[in-house]
Amino acid sequence: MSWLTPLVWFIIALILMLLELAVPGVLLVFFGIGALVTSLLSWMGILQSTTAELLVFLFVSVVSLLLLRKKMQRTFRGKTKSVKDAELELDEFIGKTARVVEAINPSEQRGKVEFRGANWEAQADVPIEPGTAVEIISRKNLTLIVKPKREV
Repeated sequence: MSWLTPLVWFIIALILMLLELAVPGVLLVFFGIGALVTSLLSWMGILQSTTAELLVFLFVSVVSLLLLRKKMQRTFRGKTKSVKDAELELDEFIGKTARVVEAINPSEQRGKVEFRGANWEAQADVPIEPGTAVEIISRKNLTLIVKPKREV
């Protein structure tokens, strides 16, 4: 048997799988699977040459990569949101009611409102006193643009 003994393949498999923990992308684990299968087949005496070991390693790595990568990415990354989804989520504030906690003065371009239990920077076209209910009409990054809520 060549220098690529089952033990060497097993060590390569362990190294690749441990590196997967440090390197994002869900890629190295498949080469680790290929090395592990090669180690097992070599230990069983099925693979007798370095060429056969390398071919099995490459074949198993590529096949497992093609068959399992997308599934593993979904499993380990979880559900992600695109930037567009995050913007839509922030736009859910529009039309909602908040309460002024620090007077909003248009000349200073600042003030604060409480919305859903958190304080937010706020701007308005008119002065608004603390305690006033306001409607969120838009946002600029993390600053809410508000107007006094009309009494019905």
